[in-house]
Amino acid sequence: MIVDPDFFDHWRTRMVVDALGGDEMAPIYIMRLWAHCQNRKGDTFAIPCAGIKALCKYAGDADVFEKALIDAEFLRRDGDSVTVEGWAERNASLLAAWENGGKGGRPKKPSKNPRETHGKPNGNPAVTQREPDANPLETDKSREEKSNSVPDGTGGEPPGLSPKDYVFSQGVPMLVAAGCSDKNARSMLAGLLKASGDAAVAKAVAECATEQPIQPVSWLQARLKTKPAARAGAHSGFNQMDYTKGVHEDGTLV
Repeated sequence: MIVDPDFFDHWRTRMVVDALGGDEMAPIYIMRLWAHCQNRKGDTFAIPCAGIKALCKYAGDADVFEKALIDAEFLRRDGDSVTVEGWAERNASLLAAWENGGKGGRPKKPSKNPRETHGKPNGNPAVTQREPDANPLETDKSREEKSNSVPDGTGGEPPGLSPKDYVFSQGVPMLVAAGCSDKNARSMLAGLLKASGDAAVAKAVAECATEQPIQPVSWLQARLKTKPAARAGAHSGFNQMDYTKGVHEDGTLV
């Protein structure tokens, strides 16, 4: 049974005390009435005026006692039945518990987890995520260096590729990307191969791909210490000719 904290000093309770001539047992009478409601699990029942007096153990006049409860709005009579006002509102949780109890109480929690919950798999999936094929910490540049790297000691070419083939397969696209035509790139690389050898040029091309200079042609020439071949002029070799032959001492021609 639930009783408000200010029940003993509430103005309605004090009205009953005053109506009964200052009887300070009035709060106890009312509590006995509410206890009867709890035992019956209800606030409406049939009972005569004398029954109310006996139920609450009041020693005075039954009519005076019932009128005091009605005036203070603790009781309402309707023929042979009375309703204890305010009890159901204060004890709504008790009424709900009794109603649930009549239906078997609260649903019981399952003793163990169901085999299928929310459509999620019960075990580990048959196929797990594949391991990454490459090191996630490896940068694009480092991977490019690996792809362009040339082993030492075997001529510098990847397995199955000769140094000369490597020079053209890697060098031509690199020089074309820097602005050379395909023809000029092949001609320039052929000259480097002739001057420095296949293995040295293959290694230089691999290093150039790693360094990525702005002018790869100049870089390769400097790396291999070669110079572009000088074109022969129209008057080349004149300084090596002896022009005194066929001329007499006096300057006349022979």
